[in-house]
Amino acid sequence: MRLPILSTREPHQAARSSHPNRPDRPPRPAPHSWPWRVALTSLLAWVPLQARAAEEPFAAALAEAERTPSQFQTARQRQAAVTLFTALVGIPSPSGAEGPLRNYLRGYLTALGAREIRLAKPEAPRMNNLVMEFPASPGLADQGAILLNAHLDTISALRCTPEGMRYDAGQGDFYHEGENQPGRSSSFGADDKAGVTVIVSALAALQTRPLNQSIGNPDGRARSAAHRRILVVLTAEEETGFKGAKHLAQYYPELFAGVEVSLTFDGPLEFDSHYPKDSLVVVVQEASAATQPYRHVLELVGQACGEMKVSHGRTETGLGMGDFEAFPAAAHAGLHLRSPQRGLHARERVKVADLIRHIDLLEYLLLNYDAKQ
Repeated sequence: MRLPILSTREPHQAARSSHPNRPDRPPRPAPHSWPWRVALTSLLAWVPLQARAAEEPFAAALAEAERTPSQFQTARQRQAAVTLFTALVGIPSPSGAEGPLRNYLRGYLTALGAREIRLAKPEAPRMNNLVMEFPASPGLADQGAILLNAHLDTISALRCTPEGMRYDAGQGDFYHEGENQPGRSSSFGADDKAGVTVIVSALAALQTRPLNQSIGNPDGRARSAAHRRILVVLTAEEETGFKGAKHLAQYYPELFAGVEVSLTFDGPLEFDSHYPKDSLVVVVQEASAATQPYRHVLELVGQACGEMKVSHGRTETGLGMGDFEAFPAAAHAGLHLRSPQRGLHARERVKVADLIRHIDLLEYLLLNYDAKQ
């Protein structure tokens, strides 16, 4: 399954399309010299959603995205995030077989302006990790990098059946059709494709943000917002013992040099939390919460939630249960955020409003990390 949206003609598999403007494959990588590369990427991610809406099985999800309020994303960007999520779910990526998903995301991020960091040391075994970077904006090159992390893999193909994903318009949730059938798989890959969607969609919005006059863009046209270096680390084989993260730590420790803070999106939102009362959940040790850089991140999360008029919670449950545990100390990975998905490898659900809210949170963190220190 390779399409962003599952076909209505064949509900259990996706069919290829030859239409050049359908978002059936990642946007073509564009040279950095093309000033319109970001606009083209956004267009390919959205066109022609409106014309196709009536025939899509997830048309209701696109409509929900359009009416969901957002601090930073336009209606088109919110719909593009939903389309991207369905695209990622539609590319099977069980642990050890993440290659097609890796290639899709490499093309997508390249078109946004990211550069791939090649992982090709002869002594390192081959893995499907993807590491890319957005260089720092002028004036921020001397600041430590922000590392964004999620994992590419899902549980085994026997237990993860993405063709079973459906949309519950009443609840505003993606869900698995087998969630109430004993003996049926009810995972469609929300773990961690919801987290990957948050990172990629926030970066897309960041690269096309219409900056207001107060920060140097009086004409309001879309321009990349100023940011420090952003390192995107999408790992393989997290579900089988954090193998991708351990591989990077062992063979490529230099990747983590100069990282100020790592932000991982992983783990079910409702796990040992007060969801839905708390719309966002931060996982951090109490002792770490009072130290930098985690104190600054927590302050920004609080400010973001105040502006979004939602509450967030904190927990220590989940520490030691993800890539961040395998990263070296230089990664400063003592805090992570839950992904906008519920269900631990069973009865998975993803609420469109949660997905959009998490994208808003990450964009707020990236835009304000330096502005409010």
